[in-house]
Amino acid sequence: MTQLIRHWQTLTNLSLPPSVVTIGNFDGVHAGHQVILQRVLDISRQKNLASVVMYFEPQPQEFFQGKNAPARLMDWRDKFEALRDLGIDYVLVIRFDAAFRGLTAQKFIEQVLQPLN
Repeated sequence: MTQLIRHWQTLTNLSLPPSVVTIGNFDGVHAGHQVILQRVLDISRQKNLASVVMYFEPQPQEFFQGKNAPARLMDWRDKFEALRDLGIDYVLVIRFDAAFRGLTAQKFIEQVLQPLN
């Protein structure tokens, strides 16, 4: 069963298993995305790791371009359902806002990636 995680700030309080993670927008979860996602699933099964997909809400392009951003192919819920149907273990939806944008690379590693093991 796929678990949805909506707040990156709570990651340090969660006890997630060691994971293989992919990060992206995955808008549409099209055939190209499915190749990447299948690779994540293959590695996670081979190495007995959890599979994690991380994407951003709003999409960074929407954050920076506002109404000038391209139209979406899927909303976040449709993306989650598509990822769930593929068998992803955890879906991490990061709120892309000024606070997240302001994270240094080191803080991103410490507060987001390291808790994912």
